[in-house]
Amino acid sequence: MALSTFVPLSIGEDVQVQFTLPGHKVLFLAESRICWLKTGHLGIRFVFLSEPHKSELQAWLSRKLEETLPEFIAEQFRKLEVRSQAALSSGSHSR
Repeated sequence: MALSTFVPLSIGEDVQVQFTLPGHKVLFLAESRICWLKTGHLGIRFVFLSEPHKSELQAWLSRKLEETLPEFIAEQFRKLEVRSQAALSSGSHSR
């Protein structure tokens, strides 16, 4: 995640980040580590995020990515997802 801040931090420093997703009310709390710095900006890597929050964030990011892709590329991802889900379903029935 990229952030804008003028708080003095160092690469490798552990931080806790709280945020909400646009249009959501759920507060996310993530144990994170600073991985890059530029004047007024920094990048963090999530070290720990609860499984429910991780799933919600991944779903939100997938929707955002799909919204920005040209339709023909988004359709290819949807086809792959359907095939993956079908493979998972058939694999669980064969046990």
